[in-house]
Amino acid sequence: MTRRHASIESARGQAATETMMMMMFLLLMIFGLAHFSMLAATKQMLDYAAFAAARTALVGGGGPFGLGGASAQDAARQVMDASLRWSNQQATVSGDNCNTTPPGLNRRGLRVQIRVPFGLPIFNNIPAGGILISALAPCVVQPNINESGDNASGAFGF
Repeated sequence: MTRRHASIESARGQAATETMMMMMFLLLMIFGLAHFSMLAATKQMLDYAAFAAARTALVGGGGPFGLGGASAQDAARQVMDASLRWSNQQATVSGDNCNTTPPGLNRRGLRVQIRVPFGLPIFNNIPAGGILISALAPCVVQPNINESGDNASGAFGF
């Protein structure tokens, strides 16, 4: 084998080795971006679930108001069940009546939380069950609002 022929074979082996090494990092970046995108979409849906739970509580859904219909917990779970499903975890709602402050916060509202298995196969320091994602929808029930002006029942001839 000539010296020139040996250097061509060596260059081919070097290119294959460099490609394999870079492919690891490229795939890590691609799958990491996909995983982070799923996490961001889940956070967006959790914000909407908190809004739906707060609206259900404010318009007099079931639960503490006893007016029938779905409770705030049901509303949040329906939104999360219809969205991206990473695992079989259920969303939990705290501060169910909009007049209490959820634990660990200093403002009234409904907090919706869910655990997602973000990065579990890769990272060892993730808590059991996954990362806890939380969303807050501030809401306060205002009793005894006078119906006057545009709020009066007969204001528009209805």
